[in-house]
Amino acid sequence: MNQKPTNRCSSLPILERCLGMTGAPIRIGTASEIADVGTDVHTFGASLARDGQAEYEGNDAEMGFLTGQLRRAWEGRFKDEFPNPQVEKYLEADLPQFILSGHPDCYSVQGTHAAILDWKSGHNTDADVRGQLLGYAYLVMEAHPAVAEVDLYAVWLREANITHWPFTRAQVIEWIRGVNRRVARWDGTSFTAGPHCQYCPRFHDCPARTMRAHSAIRDLAAFDPAGMDRAELAARIPAFHEGVKMIEKQCEAYRAWVKQDLRENGPLGDGETELCLYNQRDTTIDPQIAWPILQDALRKKLPDEDSVRDTMSGFIKFQKGKIMEAITELSAAREKGKDKKMLMLQLEEAGALTVTHTQVLQTRKVKHDDPDTHADTPG
Repeated sequence: MNQKPTNRCSSLPILERCLGMTGAPIRIGTASEIADVGTDVHTFGASLARDGQAEYEGNDAEMGFLTGQLRRAWEGRFKDEFPNPQVEKYLEADLPQFILSGHPDCYSVQGTHAAILDWKSGHNTDADVRGQLLGYAYLVMEAHPAVAEVDLYAVWLREANITHWPFTRAQVIEWIRGVNRRVARWDGTSFTAGPHCQYCPRFHDCPARTMRAHSAIRDLAAFDPAGMDRAELAARIPAFHEGVKMIEKQCEAYRAWVKQDLRENGPLGDGETELCLYNQRDTTIDPQIAWPILQDALRKKLPDEDSVRDTMSGFIKFQKGKIMEAITELSAAREKGKDKKMLMLQLEEAGALTVTHTQVLQTRKVKHDDPDTHADTPG
């Protein structure tokens, strides 16, 4: 008798689009800066909900922003709605076709009502997380049979936006039965490619993804925007751009693999040419040692000290992260955040800060009125 596959709630948004996700292993330990930030943010949120207090004392500006957003959302919006919060508690349910498991970030049960919260540290772009939270809802209802209604919250920290779905027990059960029926009908070989492929752990060995990648490469090679009008571009670009992103991800995975292989095993070649690692030389200047030398050199060329100072300010750049790190180390434990905010305020008032904006490509959903979805802003 075949053992039932296990599906985590975090896999359900992909599973709804492609049944090939059934039983796929989730690579929890995959190293990435984004994943590390998400893990740290969730750790902060767990401490805040469970212990009533949490402090981020690091120097990373992104982490400082995200943890600040999380604290404002929890203390201003959710704290009172989650009495006796259950934090990252493992839950499991045995369904006819698979085992469902998950760790909700935070949930609370009061009589016949439950509330479930999921912190999202990424961008609210094309991600559809409703299935993940519905999976959590089913697990909570299985663990607490008296629950008849549930409120689901996805908190998008970067955008300070909350997506809210209310469901009844009957609606949650009907949804999970639908997923179970689809898994029961899966033939074990059919895969459905789409934008969700970039998040799937079967990214490298999925036949549908391979076919989609081949198609995307052909489309990219033949792409000629000059031959299309704006209406044609509008109809084609969103899906085309997702294909390009998938190709880029495959290229990044290849570069990471080949660099690691060359480090461990040496060059790869066919006898005529070979691929190897090249040590590129970078030179850095120690500012403490270089400062008096630069001053002396400029004093010989410039008429006065003001000219020396103005010239040096043109090639000296302060790193905000290093400044914040120094302030953190010098401040008392309870004064770190206050001291950093005060310093930034003083720099801003003196006109020392320049804020620049970088345009980046972002895929986002077109917002339509949906009576079942409510967007709030953390208080």
